[in-house]
Amino acid sequence: MAGIDMERVKLAARTASAEEFIEALPLSYETNVGPRGSIFSGGQKQRYDTFPTNSL
Repeated sequence: MAGIDMERVKLAARTASAEEFIEALPLSYETNVGPRGSIFSGGQKQRYDTFPTNSL
């Protein structure tokens, strides 16, 4: 993942209480989640829709 500061990504995940969820994914932070998070259930999307990507 060239050009991405993974420490900042992980900090944002911890801040959003999403770190445990992300690390449980098959490839952790490198899991392809599909267009608009299509691999997630409706409840998962709803919970992590507020992930603070603008803070990256």
